[in-house]
Amino acid sequence: MITGSVTSRDLDPVCRAQQRTGAFPTRKDGVTTVRISTTAIVLLAIGLPATAANAQAPGDEVAELKQMIIEMRDDYERRISELEARLDTAEREAQVAKRDAGEAFELAE
Repeated sequence: MITGSVTSRDLDPVCRAQQRTGAFPTRKDGVTTVRISTTAIVLLAIGLPATAANAQAPGDEVAELKQMIIEMRDDYERRISELEARLDTAEREAQVAKRDAGEAFELAE
């Protein structure tokens, strides 16, 4: 039996490692705080400008989305046309089979 103020977080080695690195929320006077390491701040400072430089202009994104919508619509219309053609073929084959079955029935009588 565990006594005292031991929590499941104290027993988890991952949580203990996070506490040591400063990446785990800690309680101070009832307020949850997060300590961020200097390394994390430096990585953010380096990464954010590079990300902003690689971002597309809003106009480019809109044009790309419009092109994607056009391609999706064209693909949809092509697939619908293929399905309609298959349906027409199946209906013709069903009519032929019905006619053949009728003729076979008449011959059997």
